[in-house]
Amino acid sequence: MEAYDTIIGQNVKLQGNLTNQGAIQVNGTIEGQVESDSTIIIGPNALVKGPIRGKIVEISGEVQGTVVGDERVELNPKSKVYGDVSTKNFVIKLGGTFVGKSSTLQDKSDKQPLPEIK
Repeated sequence: MEAYDTIIGQNVKLQGNLTNQGAIQVNGTIEGQVESDSTIIIGPNALVKGPIRGKIVEISGEVQGTVVGDERVELNPKSKVYGDVSTKNFVIKLGGTFVGKSSTLQDKSDKQPLPEIK
């Protein structure tokens, strides 16, 4: 199990961008971009309104925005994603909701920029 450099608690509401090279676990609410060179976990009670980019992105809560997973994006049961997904491997487990378009990343040269937040 990976150790998390940054944990956003369940009662935390963050407005702004969160960038870290290490793993991030979000259990609260973020209005802004979340970006990591490692794993990003969106917990079952979490809400992210903005784009997400990570090496591996595992979602159990709700995301309203673009999701880019350089290696994998995984939607767990009861997860909700409203936005486009780009990744090499896309997994939607039974009960996960996905509303958007998906595209496959071929290699590191396909790394797409995240959209600007307005």
